[in-house]
Order: sequence, then structure tokens, then C-alpha cells
Amino acid sequence: MGCIGLLAAKADDMPTAGPEQERCGKCLASCKARFGATSVLPFGSWPGVVLRR
Repeated sequence: MGCIGLLAAKADDMPTAGPEQERCGKCLASCKARFGATSVLPFGSWPGVVLRR
């Protein structure tokens, strides 16, 4: 399941009627749309994880 916040949206940031279609857009704009532009955003990653391949 994606990032469940205040609004439910698909991965392309289009609103959806139900949480079963909700997916994280994997970008900062997606999180700001769901949680609010000025709120503290949830973050669940390790800094620099992309550098380790």
C-alpha cells in the first residue's frame, strides 16, 4: 500500500475514491499534495541508499 495521508490518490497524483487504489507517487510533490505543503512529511528511507548499487 502507498503513503496513506489526508487524501487518497493514485501514483499519478490523480484523486481516487478508495484507499485500495491509493499508491505513493514517490516524489516530494506527491507527499505535499497528500499531507499538506507545510506539514512534517513522513520519511522512511536511508540517506544515500541509492548510491549503494
